Amino acid sequence: TTRVLAPYMIEATFLAIEGNPIEAIDEAAIRMGFPVGPIALMDEVGIDVGQKVLATMKEYYSAHMEFPPDAIGGFIEEGRLGRKANKGFYVYEDGKSTTERGHKVVDETVYAHLPNGTNTKSANFDEMGERLLLALVNEAVRCRQEGVLFDCESGDLGAIMGIGFPPMLGGPFHYADRHGAKNIAARLRALELRYGKRFEPTDLLVQLADKGGSFYG
Repeated sequence: TTRVLAPYMIEATFLAIEGNPIEAIDEAAIRMGFPVGPIALMDEVGIDVGQKVLATMKEYYSAHMEFPPDAIGGFIEEGRLGRKANKGFYVYEDGKSTTERGHKVVDETVYAHLPNGTNTKSANFDEMGERLLLALVNEAVRCRQEGVLFDCESGDLGAIMGIGFPPMLGGPFHYADRHGAKNIAARLRALELRYGKRFEPTDLLVQLADKGGSFYG
């Protein structure tokens, strides 16, 4: 679960660095069916914990994963560790989120750590959701390809029960089968052309796309 969650969280970081509003990134994930957005999840887990996890991932998986410039270092220095420190991407008081009209309030000072500052751009929820979801799906396929997963059922169950993958989508392998390996590979290639090697479709996905195969056969 940590392995497939990492690209999802990494992509959220790229989206923030590109100038997308913090709350819009989370909204894009929620619209896809995730119970909580990746930025809010960083606050819940702890930004310092996320930094350690990414350092490990970078050491072992940089051959196919891309990692954003380190903006988190500044977070740690100022004690911006997330909800446990009452200071993160969102506003907290006594460990509880501050909300307005049912939505978490973004701590606007966080934008000082991002290249575009508060000069955010209009949100493209569909594209952001696509990037977040396919980053996770592609890594799940890679885990199956490498034998980290013995079967697709375990991958789908782990994704839904372990990291909140949208249950209505059936898990990453059911999702890929529903839309077809050829379609998923093509969407990943389109993202690869725009955003880099982290979206390169895995060999197993390409093989299934070429043969018209599926994960559940």
